[in-house]
Amino acid sequence: MLLRYHFKQQSKIMVGISATFMVLVFIFNLLEMNREWYTLSLIITLLPVFFTANIFSSEIEKGTDFLIFTSRTPKYKVLIQKYLSAWITSESVIFIVYISALIMGFEKSMFTLMVIVIYSTLLSLIGLLISNISGNTLLGYGISLGIWAMQMLLGASWHENNPFASINVNLINKSVPIWSNIFFIVILIMILVILNLFIVSKGEHLRRKLIYKGSVTVITFSLIFLFIYNSFFMKMEFWKNDTWNLVKGQNIKLHHKNLDSDRAEELFKICDTESKILEDIFGKNICYNELYMWRGKEKDFTKSRKGVYTMPYSTLKSFNPVEYGGEYWGTYINTILLEPMFKNIERSNENEILMESWKEYIYHAYVVPKSGGKFKENKLIQIPEYYNNKEEYCESLERDLKEVKSDKKGIHALASISQNLLYKLDKSSHEKTIKLLNSIYNNEKSISYDDIKNFIENNYKDNTVEETLDLYDDIRKYHEKYYADKQYVR
Repeated sequence: MLLRYHFKQQSKIMVGISATFMVLVFIFNLLEMNREWYTLSLIITLLPVFFTANIFSSEIEKGTDFLIFTSRTPKYKVLIQKYLSAWITSESVIFIVYISALIMGFEKSMFTLMVIVIYSTLLSLIGLLISNISGNTLLGYGISLGIWAMQMLLGASWHENNPFASINVNLINKSVPIWSNIFFIVILIMILVILNLFIVSKGEHLRRKLIYKGSVTVITFSLIFLFIYNSFFMKMEFWKNDTWNLVKGQNIKLHHKNLDSDRAEELFKICDTESKILEDIFGKNICYNELYMWRGKEKDFTKSRKGVYTMPYSTLKSFNPVEYGGEYWGTYINTILLEPMFKNIERSNENEILMESWKEYIYHAYVVPKSGGKFKENKLIQIPEYYNNKEEYCESLERDLKEVKSDKKGIHALASISQNLLYKLDKSSHEKTIKLLNSIYNNEKSISYDDIKNFIENNYKDNTVEETLDLYDDIRKYHEKYYADKQYVR
């Protein structure tokens, strides 16, 4: 009855907002729009704000507050009843929306639902507190929305470095729970509940009890959470561990810190597998045998970088699934392992695009097909396979080539034609293509694009190769003229 009463009290706008969320998720489900759900899971934390922040302030604005303030029922009881009914109504909408996302596979567990409920409760109590103090509903909405918007504008690194000030960190990072943030937010919620009750209980006996009992409750729960965190959850926050560890195999050694052992093992498996495949392709080991990985930036690395790889990850978001902004570890590691092969190519924007495109071709055309599905065994570091086999990837290159021929001036044109150039060389003669790549690797002098072009013209007598090379030259010249400052775009 209470829920039905409160729902009837809501404006059509509130009902419309709830219906919009449900319709959006229904559309996302039908179209399998994972990224859109990721964004919506952040937006939906605002829903309880609009249901709860106006509990008393709307009555003041309508001039009907005397019905509450002259009632024999204590105001804090009215607030509790109205807030709970509004909170349950809005969270029920969130629950329905989330369950549909869970059924469709957008979410894998109920953890994110718990996070959404906690964060949305915090925002709703902030809005309610501001509205109760000011008697202005819009101000309550505005402050909560402003806090939420400000947090959205801050980068993932800020949220991880300031977990006590973040209300989004556990929604941004889909695969690494930050429990210190959750415990702190729960304590904040308790404090906000006490403050809201204190504001509305002016002249009532509850105030004195709140000062003592409320303080004792907050302190007690804070100590309990601190004990639980130190005993069980602190060890899960692996990114705080600055001790170097080692995982080694036949081809490569992975030195790592700020990384848990399970993810390190899976990353090592990717590195070792790709290293062996590259050795099989080129007939020799072309990779360095040591790799250093940590959370931070390249400049943080203090050891000598000669003859070793460095692979920093900037944020825990890197471990998200790819559709939620995570790193595509397969190509990232492949790009790093192939660094020695292209180390002597002259540095220019166009040459960088050529190298990155050729690395991507090697990954999709050879590394993935030869991996034998090993990457699918990973549980934490998931690598999606966008093509079922090499033939499907090559078909996509043919489609890209047709598009490039019709639009030579597009910003993606040089990257597309670069991949297609290596594809056509490989299709014409795989042996000569491996010889070309090995000559680039073995050459101790600086290599220009003209050197690569001369090799192609002297060793390939194929009309298709000649046509593709001419098309590449045209697009490269246009890119040098108009897109000289643009980086590699996949």
